Amino acid sequence: MEKRTILAIVISLAIIIVYYVIISVVSPPKPTPIELTRPLQSESVDSAKAEPSRVSDGTTIATAQAVQATAAGDTASALPRRIDDDAGAERLFTINTNLIEAVFTNAGGDLVSFILKEHRDGDTGVDMILRGDAEPHALAIAFGGQDAPAERSIFHTRQLSDTELEFSATFELQGSSFTLTKKYTFVPDEYMFKLSLTIDGEGGGGRKNSRA
Repeated sequence: MEKRTILAIVISLAIIIVYYVIISVVSPPKPTPIELTRPLQSESVDSAKAEPSRVSDGTTIATAQAVQATAAGDTASALPRRIDDDAGAERLFTINTNLIEAVFTNAGGDLVSFILKEHRDGDTGVDMILRGDAEPHALAIAFGGQDAPAERSIFHTRQLSDTELEFSATFELQGSSFTLTKKYTFVPDEYMFKLSLTIDGEGGGGRKNSRA
């Protein structure tokens, strides 16, 4: 082996050794931190001695179970109940114009059929009330939350004219009574009709009109 080759190898090794020595001095490796841990101390609470939290005036805060039970009771007591005489058996009422045939039930005063006479579905007009597995009811009213059942008691019915029909029933809520009225008004040569919802009672009255 030539002297120049040996000299090159020695110089290369010397450079590598010096490089690692300089690195170890300038940037020494960081010591691995040692985590000191202590065993967790569990504290037992005697449920017989535990007291419920209290507010500043000394009133005991109800437990979650008590709150839920109270809320359920309040919800049941807050729903209106029918207090007037039942209007008898369920009956159907029909309003006809030159364009539509609307059929209503006195069970809740709901719309159960809305046929477009000038639009055909085979031999009959197109019924805009879809019939699924359950009996069709449109424009129903429910007391309570979104999952509350529709009010299906038998309403009192008045045929005000050939194109006007009114359903009404009286309810009681927390000691006060009110009468709920649903009035349907139709106009010849129009598909649209008006539904007026009226609540009259001891606690005040109100009216809601809807044009469908």
